Amino acid sequence: MGVNVSGDQKNLEKTILIVDDTELNREILSIIFSVDYQIEFANNGIEALKIIREKDPNLVAVLLDYQMPEMNGLEFLRKVREEGLLKKVPVFLITAGDDDTLAQQSFELGVMDFIKRPISAYVVQRRVLSIIELYETREKLDEILKKQKEQIKELVAGLISSLSTALTLKDGPEKDHVRRLRLIITALLDNSPVSEMFGHNEINEIIKAFRLLDEGEVIALWPPLRETKEESSQEKDIEVNDSQPLSLLDNLPNSPDSPIFTYARAVFKNQRKKEAGDQGSGHEDENELPIWLQLIVLAELIDYLSYKQSKQDGFDFTKIENRILNNEFGSFNPHLLESFVQNSKNIEILYQPK
Repeated sequence: MGVNVSGDQKNLEKTILIVDDTELNREILSIIFSVDYQIEFANNGIEALKIIREKDPNLVAVLLDYQMPEMNGLEFLRKVREEGLLKKVPVFLITAGDDDTLAQQSFELGVMDFIKRPISAYVVQRRVLSIIELYETREKLDEILKKQKEQIKELVAGLISSLSTALTLKDGPEKDHVRRLRLIITALLDNSPVSEMFGHNEINEIIKAFRLLDEGEVIALWPPLRETKEESSQEKDIEVNDSQPLSLLDNLPNSPDSPIFTYARAVFKNQRKKEAGDQGSGHEDENELPIWLQLIVLAELIDYLSYKQSKQDGFDFTKIENRILNNEFGSFNPHLLESFVQNSKNIEILYQPK
């Protein structure tokens, strides 16, 4: 049942739900609030739940009688809490007594305030309207903050994307390296159970995170890979950078919320961990690094070994495959290795002479 009496136009589309089994009580409260609001009635908690479950976006308050048949006020509140309803709508409990135990239970169940009988129209109106206004103001502020946060996230994402792109395109070989890295990752995820763990955007963010850090950062993640590079006189000028790339991300507003930042930080922490104490520990435990990090490290390892060997006579991708499968560079997740074997021919094509 609805009552629509013309009043303040700004609130006429908003609804107050009155839950009371006594018609006189419902009418009294309706007279107080129907000038400014639409009024919805329920005879008990069960009826009220049906109305609330419809999730009326215009519902701004619930005036709830404590003593009702079938489902009283506290039972109604427990049910509402169980179902996660009315999180942004204030509930006022109507009661004639001053029971401290009831008050405590009611507040614990989410009641905002009490309406005492006999009802004072002015006091009830001011109290309810003030709290409705408080809730609406808080919701507006939350919405403003949410929009600002999204704007900052977009700004940070743009800055990170631009920076990573600039680093990626700084020269031809690096650009080719990133292209091959993307293709290897795609191949490793093709028809693999690991692919279910990642989305397209997530893979792009992971790769961008690595581009924000120097290639040397990836080398340091996997000690055997680092040792392999150190054996090459052509690669001795590669040094692991300090914390400058991560400091740059730290200084970006709201950067901890960026997935790219999260991945970059994980890479950096793992690198520092290896430098601190695991450099001479031998092979890595396949479960030590998260699966997404193993995916990137494996792709980097495949590209480094294959690209280097492809520049020499007698390039044999099978030898590279066997070295990786024999854990020469540490243990990887078995699903990743299985995918590597299944898609090795597609990966090998990347390094064939054009």
